[in-house]
Amino acid sequence: MSDPIIAITGATRGLGQLAAISLAKQGAHLILTARSERAAEITRDILIQHAPNAKVDFFFGDFSLMDQVRQVGNEIRSAYPKIDVLVNNAGLHGFEQRITKDGYPEMVAVNYLAPWLLTHLLLPSLKNAEQARIINVASEASRHHGELKLPQDLTDTAEFSRWGSSKIYGKTKLLNIMFTGEMSRRLDGTSITVNALNPGFNVTGLGRELAFSSVLEKALRF
Repeated sequence: MSDPIIAITGATRGLGQLAAISLAKQGAHLILTARSERAAEITRDILIQHAPNAKVDFFFGDFSLMDQVRQVGNEIRSAYPKIDVLVNNAGLHGFEQRITKDGYPEMVAVNYLAPWLLTHLLLPSLKNAEQARIINVASEASRHHGELKLPQDLTDTAEFSRWGSSKIYGKTKLLNIMFTGEMSRRLDGTSITVNALNPGFNVTGLGRELAFSSVLEKALRF
């Protein structure tokens, strides 16, 4: 694919940023989402250091809020009538219950509802590509999710402990995998391929809410 147009969510740190660097080096035109202009500028500078001719556009929104996800999706679709790849990478492992303004548990909103909504909003642009791909970043944590109850889990705002948070996180990643399978079924016979991936154990900002996260990150990078 020559000069593909690739959209990546959560690209200002961790795996998303590493993927953006690698793809920029290969000549991809990048569409990246960010929550803040400062984080976007830092990422832009990093990309230019690695790929001086990097082509990158940022779109801003908080993916815990569905109206902002919808705004970002509509803005991207308007600016890019054709997209070759969508990477739903943005994710959150919260260690306490937080409820969004929409009334959803924050992890469910960011990890499942946001990519679900963004994907549907960008389907017209993906269908306009000769061969497009949707990639949902899942996790090994999806194997350790406890009992799955639907649709109750989507709106379960019960408190949980730091240790109990792992099951909630695992559920959101399992939902991503289920979403991937259903989207693949619905798009069978079209030009769009849908995949989920397990990125393995990596040093990212996912556990940044832990008090010892900076120490752990240094140890893992050693």
